[in-house]
Amino acid sequence: MAKSKKNKTGIPKLLYLGSGFFKSECGKVIEYSGYNGYTQHFTYENYYIASREIINYILDNDANVVIGEGLGGFFAMFVSNENTPDDSPLIYRILINPILQPAEDLAEIQISENVTSTYSTIESNVYRQKYIDTRHSVCVFSKDNIAYSKYYEDFTKKTGIPCIVVDTLDNEFIFTNLQDIVNTVASGKDITKYINK
Repeated sequence: MAKSKKNKTGIPKLLYLGSGFFKSECGKVIEYSGYNGYTQHFTYENYYIASREIINYILDNDANVVIGEGLGGFFAMFVSNENTPDDSPLIYRILINPILQPAEDLAEIQISENVTSTYSTIESNVYRQKYIDTRHSVCVFSKDNIAYSKYYEDFTKKTGIPCIVVDTLDNEFIFTNLQDIVNTVASGKDITKYINK
């Protein structure tokens, strides 16, 4: 059953899912913005355990905005309002340079074959099924990130999630535009003004 509730106060309660195995920059938005936010390390080596832990953490802390970067963006994509209790807040997702093919990317940095084979199985199923909540998701790609060159062209076609494209994720974007986007989605307002047409 789809959620009809929104965060009544409009104040974002964030969960930031970092890049996992990759260097992360955008966690600064939580550390320095004054939001009620959480950064939490999840063991991305096991997809199923990490997914369960992420959902439990969101519910335990009433987070209503999930920012996922890199591999964290892959996990954030599949945080579904359909799988949370009816009285929980509506969850919005902001994906930043998300990885769409973790098996391939993790193999490049020599993560164990057991980990990459699990992700390979996940990839073969998730995009065929309707797990992705496109109405409450937005993606940010930066042109100076490898994810842009690898995934941007097929991202919306594959996921249905609208995209914002910026030249770089510099401090001005992180502390101004990203905060504005967080506030907009947390209050359930229209984000189409940000979307690249």
